[in-house]
Amino acid sequence: MSSEADEMESPVGFNDRYTEHNPVSAKLFERASRVIPAGAGSSARTVGFGWSPYPPFIAEGQGSRIRDVDGHEYIDYLLGLGPMILGHRHPVVTAAVASAVQEYGTCFGLPYELEIRAAEQVVEAVPGIEQVRFTNSGSEAVGTAVRLARATTGRKLLVRFEGHYHGWQDVVYWSNHVDPAEAGPARHPRPVPSGPGVPTELAETLAVLSWNDAEGFATLMAERGEQVAAVITEPAMFPTSPSAPAER
Repeated sequence: MSSEADEMESPVGFNDRYTEHNPVSAKLFERASRVIPAGAGSSARTVGFGWSPYPPFIAEGQGSRIRDVDGHEYIDYLLGLGPMILGHRHPVVTAAVASAVQEYGTCFGLPYELEIRAAEQVVEAVPGIEQVRFTNSGSEAVGTAVRLARATTGRKLLVRFEGHYHGWQDVVYWSNHVDPAEAGPARHPRPVPSGPGVPTELAETLAVLSWNDAEGFATLMAERGEQVAAVITEPAMFPTSPSAPAER
């Protein structure tokens, strides 16, 4: 005779419910995993970064909303990880992109006028910017900025803050989601590679500080300021735990 507990329906876990409601995404994830590392074109969209048991696969977007292949609709707070501030398929943006392709072409290996016009508008809109070089990704932009800083100053030390993310290039892919056992004391964090394949020798080119530790920053600059090529920071810490800069 079964007990009352046995007769009660077993609770359904998140993974079971998710899989039940997203079967088409499951098939696409299985298919993608055969030809794309970890089944997605960016580590930020993989199981290792929290999209467990697999990410939803998107079918289309319109305005502020996106719809996945299983028919679920979401408000798109990811915004393409940054650039989609006007939403998806905005009619003015869509028309401008189509017009540029038709008028100019698709992609050139030489300069052209539209590149100048875009740079002029950025310089005009953002105080303090004198010149612009466009890149294909944030990682590429950060790598370029770090190299320029080191070339200009003749120094190699880069100061960064624990928990901030600046892309996947070896020079900055450090101390993002850190195991506390490896990170060292809060006042003197150790640089920790954020993934395999990052040469540990690059730790000598980094000084890592805790976010919002103004005293630690002042001490570092007093002791090693003449070695510092650049300080890199996010406006607010987001990837690890959202935290605005402290008011001083």
